[in-house]
Formats: sequence, C-alpha cells, structure tokens
Amino acid sequence: MTVSEAKATDATIKLEGIAPAAAVAYYRAGLPGAGYKFFQEAGSEGRTKVTFTGRSQSVQVLAGGTRTPDLVLVIFTQCTSTVSGGDIEGRRSDRVACV
Repeated sequence: MTVSEAKATDATIKLEGIAPAAAVAYYRAGLPGAGYKFFQEAGSEGRTKVTFTGRSQSVQVLAGGTRTPDLVLVIFTQCTSTVSGGDIEGRRSDRVACV
C-alpha cells in the first residue's frame, strides 16, 4: 500500500497486488461494520467506484478500468460540513458525500 497523496483533509492510498474485484468486495463487506454507510456506486469503462460515508468522512474505492485494469485506490476525504453530494470548494473530488 502506498499513500499517494495526503493532506490535512484528504488521503489517497494505492493498493498493489490486489485484484480490483476483491478490493471492492472487501470494502463493501468491511466498511459497514466499521461504522460507514453505503452511499452510491457507479461505473464506466470497466471501472467501479463505490462510496461510503461515516465518521465525518467519505471513503471512495476506485477499482479497475479498461486502461488501468489493476488500479485500486482508496480515497478518504474528511468533511468540513455536512453535505450530500454537493461541491466543496478546493477539493479534488467534484462530488463529496458526507454525513
């Protein structure tokens, strides 16, 4: 695991040597027991993006893709306010879901 970017409110972790589908299944199963609620799932071009919220943060799992079949990123974004899919100025993610 490599922390590819870390800020006071954000961290992106790149997981290597893990099958994207296995990573998605692991986080889908594990995050609810750790206090996170499922928010949404999206996908395109072979990529899966699953978002959970809880503990004043958003956790996104990005896995796979036709150009990046081995990609597994876990993005933690700390909330500065309660939002539901709204823009947060200065964030690299255009949509952040927090509860």
